[in-house]
Amino acid sequence: FVGLWLLPAALRCRSLAKPVCYPILCFVVDDVSLLGLHPTPRNGQLLYAVGVFRTIALFAVIPLCSEWSPVPIEVKNAVVNWKALDLFDRAISSGGSVFMATLWLICSGVVLALSLVWVIVTVMMLSGSVFRRGQDA
Repeated sequence: FVGLWLLPAALRCRSLAKPVCYPILCFVVDDVSLLGLHPTPRNGQLLYAVGVFRTIALFAVIPLCSEWSPVPIEVKNAVVNWKALDLFDRAISSGGSVFMATLWLICSGVVLALSLVWVIVTVMMLSGSVFRRGQDA
């Protein structure tokens, strides 16, 4: 959390206290207006690049935390909520709340798919702006 959200927000705000006091600053792209409505807009390319890096880093954590991964168990225990996974396993095996476990799995799949689409679209937009900037020069 500190490396992916707090430090970029602190650098952007030029204060370590502001993102701690106002956590929303860790998750928003501020001072950027795609419609040109902000009086003093900031270039959002770096902020979106940080967002792409965050998402790719979190995508990389998913297979590293699987049971067959070579990562030490201590690291996995720090990242994965094994109690929640055990609840899903028990719900599916008992048959009592299979619907709820299936719903959670579907929702997590949708979130992963939408995150992947967002990364692809954002990388395309960022690369398009880099190439366009190269043609303007």
